[in-house]
Amino acid sequence: MGKLLDYAEKADEIVRLSMNDGYRVNEAIKMVKEKAIKDPRQSSPR
Repeated sequence: MGKLLDYAEKADEIVRLSMNDGYRVNEAIKMVKEKAIKDPRQSSPR
């Protein structure tokens, strides 16, 4: 269930970036992906 929660949090961040901050969806996905690569602890199962 930890991975599912992690995916939901990433999806929420993508929505927030695109809706609130005005990023295009593909840019938001790229930003979230790069953030996960830089800090793998953020994407580990809980």
